[in-house]
Amino acid sequence: MFNQLGDLERCALRWGNVHSAASWREVLEPVVARYRGTVKRCCFRGDAAFANPEIYEFLEAEGMGYAIRLPANRVLQDKIGYLLKRPVGPAARGAPVLCQLSLPSRLMDKAPTSGGQGRVASG
Repeated sequence: MFNQLGDLERCALRWGNVHSAASWREVLEPVVARYRGTVKRCCFRGDAAFANPEIYEFLEAEGMGYAIRLPANRVLQDKIGYLLKRPVGPAARGAPVLCQLSLPSRLMDKAPTSGGQGRVASG
C-alpha cells in the first residue's frame, strides 16, 4: 500500500497463488488508524481484486473516499458505453472525460460477476 507521495505504507508478502486482496484488513486497518484524525481527506484506490462489499463498508464507516475498479460486467458496460467512447477529432484528443459513479455499499450485496469500469465514492 502506497501513500499519495508514492512511499510504501504497508505491505504483505503472499505465496504466488494467493488472491491479491487476501488479508486486506490486516494491511488496510493499521494504515487507516495511523491517518485517522490527522488528515482532512483520506482516499483509497484499488484494482478489481478489491471490489468487495466488506471493503466498501469498512472504508465508508471510516469516512474514506475510494475508487475501486470493478471486474468486467457486460450489462453495466452496455449501460454506460456512451461514457466510455472518446470523441473524434483533434480538439477532443487532449480533453479527458471524467465520470463519477457513486453507489452506497448496501446496493452492492455481492461483487459483480461480469464487466464495468469502476466504483467511486466520496468520503
